[in-house]
Amino acid sequence: MSLPKLLSKSLASGRVKRQSKWSVAITAFELSRGIAQIIIVFRVLGRESYGVLVPIYYVTGLLQAGLSVLSDQAITTYAARALADGRPREASLILWSNVKLSFVLGLATYFSVATLAFAIPGLIGVDAEHRHLLLVFGLTALFLANQKDYLAVLRLADRYSYAFVVAVVTGVVQLGALVAIWLTGGSLWLVVLIATGAAAVNGLGMFTAALSAARKIGLSGPLSGMSFREMPSDMAKFLRASFWQTKAGALGWHLDPILTAKLGTDAQAGLYGLVRRVTDTLDSLARTVGQVIQTEYSRRWFGSTGDGVRSLWSRSTVALAAAALAICGGIFVFRDTVAKLLGEEFAGAGGATTLAWVLPGAFAFLASTAAQMLPASVGKVWPSFVWNAVAVLVQVLAIFLLVPEFGANGAAFSRTLFYLSLTAVAIPLVVPVLRQNRRPEAVSIS
Repeated sequence: MSLPKLLSKSLASGRVKRQSKWSVAITAFELSRGIAQIIIVFRVLGRESYGVLVPIYYVTGLLQAGLSVLSDQAITTYAARALADGRPREASLILWSNVKLSFVLGLATYFSVATLAFAIPGLIGVDAEHRHLLLVFGLTALFLANQKDYLAVLRLADRYSYAFVVAVVTGVVQLGALVAIWLTGGSLWLVVLIATGAAAVNGLGMFTAALSAARKIGLSGPLSGMSFREMPSDMAKFLRASFWQTKAGALGWHLDPILTAKLGTDAQAGLYGLVRRVTDTLDSLARTVGQVIQTEYSRRWFGSTGDGVRSLWSRSTVALAAAALAICGGIFVFRDTVAKLLGEEFAGAGGATTLAWVLPGAFAFLASTAAQMLPASVGKVWPSFVWNAVAVLVQVLAIFLLVPEFGANGAAFSRTLFYLSLTAVAIPLVVPVLRQNRRPEAVSIS
């Protein structure tokens, strides 16, 4: 049985089966696009210039994630509850208020990037010569500020196919531009401009898709909204708590390439940065499927019909573990071939070994995705804060110990330690939710 069929059969029936098929399609396309983009950009720039790009990319991501809240998860959890309780107006207000909040935080991110670019670029591994690149690339944080919120709307409306259309359009535009500069001779500036332009195309497309999807399920437009004081008290508490949770998450997902650039050479940063881009692409698979599962978790937790969350968790875990084994195992077996595809410079620098060091952790993270989505889907933030904080501490300690001695390989092993520690802490923290299975006094949900 193929992996897409296995995922579709194992996850559930109905909505989640339909959305899982689209999530598999999006993930397959994004994996293909991401790998092609990585190969082209690395070949255009070379290892050292790619090493210059790495801190620009991850500093922007760090600030974007750090100055954010889990607005998409708030939409998934609390708008689903409002719809379940027959309050579509409240669901509309929850939706668009969170979208506006994310956009304001996106503006704050860009101003933070601009401040760093001109005030202390050297502190973050970006020299004065390249700070204008950081300023331009920082616009992606603004264009993509609402990406996750729009995906949450599409999942609630069962219109995940719209996301696939936007992904294909954006991917074709970006890859077409990258191929053009590859053939004609590109530069760091052109790579950054193309990435920023693609983010703008994606942001506009996703806004249009989300607006259309919201109208199809009877939700009002973006002019509606509520102040923070008007929000349901438990959602406001969730957002406040998530502001701190995202700090741990931001450090976990963006700090290691920045520290590697500071502690190692540009060549080492470029080598590890390419491996991280590969694992980032794999992580996107976990996030895409996980977000579909999370939406169904919320429906089941707040609903009174059908199974609770436990049966979905067990089926999802089996399917995701099989997928993770096939993907990570395949990359490990064919790591030399994958390294050559990424470029002779990458392969010649020992890229296959660096890639191998990160795969055990990537497998554990992918396989445990269904468990990681449980707490937020029922309105609990602190468990993910705990497991991210522990994993960050382990990773930072490992980086300072290993990167000066082992370079990119040390950074890759520290990443595996991050994934493994995150998974080890996450599993026991989701057990109470699995035991309860659904909320007390649940109401019917369509």
